[in-house]
Amino acid sequence: MSIRDEIRGVGREILTSEAYQSAMAREHHYNSNVADHSYSVAMTSLKVCKVLNKLHVRTDNRAMIRGALCHDLGLARFRHTYQSGKQCCFQHPVDSVDVAKEILPDINEVEVDIISHHMFPLTIHPPKTVEGYVITYADKYCSIKDFVCIVAGKLRRKKVYA
Repeated sequence: MSIRDEIRGVGREILTSEAYQSAMAREHHYNSNVADHSYSVAMTSLKVCKVLNKLHVRTDNRAMIRGALCHDLGLARFRHTYQSGKQCCFQHPVDSVDVAKEILPDINEVEVDIISHHMFPLTIHPPKTVEGYVITYADKYCSIKDFVCIVAGKLRRKKVYA
């Protein structure tokens, strides 16, 4: 089974939810939207987990996928309420947990940990699970990748590489 198939299978309930669908309309990191970013984090996280599993570090891949797909959904639903970047940094994980609980009545502690701590180290509380750390770093990696693509695209348009 491919990683995409695994995400689609495990994440079907999230991917078809109204919250995730509306996240497609919310810009995120200037080059993406909340839904695409979340999917990218799920893909990256699952790739890391496959490597960890080969190293005999067991991960809950189901929780990983569900947590990744939900980790920023609070941005899409409540974005207009954040008065500053600092407030957004601390509040959107809380809001994302609330959205995830609406979509996933069977949400577990690992998934809540993933979503609520994914902004570490910008927030002071670290994740409590391996999965939480994987998502935290996958989120940062995907964000940096988006930023680099924007910068590289602007530099190419200016013919810096010509």
